[in-house]
Amino acid sequence: MPVELSYIVLGVTPATAAACRTLAGQGGCFTIMDMDQRAGHRLVLELNTGSRGRAIFIPGNPEESCDRADAIAENARCWPDQTALILSPASL
Repeated sequence: MPVELSYIVLGVTPATAAACRTLAGQGGCFTIMDMDQRAGHRLVLELNTGSRGRAIFIPGNPEESCDRADAIAENARCWPDQTALILSPASL
């Protein structure tokens, strides 16, 4: 049985957005966190178009450990049976 994955995206950049698009095509689910709510909501809308809610947005600062913990906890609530992986820009 294949492992089902969910992704915690800590920061929306062109690279993380491209990775999300590719992973969405493989059935991935996403918790997106960014301080830029517009960018986060745009990516969530794009990932959810044509799917059944594969992505959610959590406002917050990906550099803050308490915000990252919130994103990890929300991801676990939304996709409890999936293994979570973190995607973040190299700067974190």
